[in-house]
Amino acid sequence: MTRSATSGSASTCLYALVQRRDFDAHVLLGGYSEDRYIPDGDGAVRAEHGVGHSSGGINTVPRDVYHEVTEIHEPGRTLTLMVCGPREHGRWGYLDLATGQHRAAAPDLDFSARLQAINPRHP
Repeated sequence: MTRSATSGSASTCLYALVQRRDFDAHVLLGGYSEDRYIPDGDGAVRAEHGVGHSSGGINTVPRDVYHEVTEIHEPGRTLTLMVCGPREHGRWGYLDLATGQHRAAAPDLDFSARLQAINPRHP
């Protein structure tokens, strides 16, 4: 999930990554927690915070649910396998929590710098 301030706005908008088709995340080792966001179509968003998943479980994320992994239970020892079916080009995106609207994914120009900051071993 990317958190960013909206340009020219006093408020902060949050975005949650989604794949616009159902997928299953098989938790092979460790575990994680996520927040889920479900838009109602009229601009409101229902949130479910701290949904936990542990080793041996399957997390099914429906296509109308946006999610953010918020905690890795065992850093360095958590492994998941995502099963998502055929690719749907152009369907990945973000949910603007302020408006409840889907926004198409765009390249993150700061990704490499942010990755380097949290993982010094990354070239």
